[in-house]
Amino acid sequence: MVDEHRPEPTPRDRPLGPRCRLCRGPADGALCPGCRDDLPRPASFEDPGHPAVTAVVAACRYAWPVDRLVHAMKFHGDLVAARGLGEVLAAAVAEREAEALVPVPLHRRRLAERGFNQALEIARPVAATTGAALWTRCAVRRRATAAQSGLDARQRRTNIRGAFGVRGDPSGVRIAIIDDVVTTGGTTAELARALRAAGAAAVEVWAVARADPPADDGP
Repeated sequence: MVDEHRPEPTPRDRPLGPRCRLCRGPADGALCPGCRDDLPRPASFEDPGHPAVTAVVAACRYAWPVDRLVHAMKFHGDLVAARGLGEVLAAAVAEREAEALVPVPLHRRRLAERGFNQALEIARPVAATTGAALWTRCAVRRRATAAQSGLDARQRRTNIRGAFGVRGDPSGVRIAIIDDVVTTGGTTAELARALRAAGAAAVEVWAVARADPPADDGP
């Protein structure tokens, strides 16, 4: 039933309408070409920093407006923003080779609280663009961990140690881990270690953004 006291929604009010998530101008996806081109870009490829990781690809620097989109996605359930970030990452990795994508899993309690896994939502456009299989049940987070954002680099490594398990057999498969933001790389490195231990041939990390790591207090 139409509520006569409620104005008819305009195209910019419709969450799936053809409007850019940033400038609200016409767009063929979640972001218009101009806003996509203006996103802050890092060096194309990052030092893996861990023997289990073959390469790290970050599509953007974690700066405005990427941080705004990530925040809207994670804390306000903005799945249109998630699709836009996934499209940006898909363009950055279009020439990379991976047979399967593994989104960083959430613990079941965090998943119940948030209602969705942002890494999985980001991975969907990447899978559609690259043709890689999207493995949604390959990795599991065995235990709930503290939020990495409030920890220094050393605490992050301790916090995430042994947090992931692998289901199924990834033997011989080239895998790309999908994440929203990589900071120290501790989370994705720990997941990569578990995947390599289970037989994965190679593991890359594909992330929307790279953030500056926090200070590492102590040796």
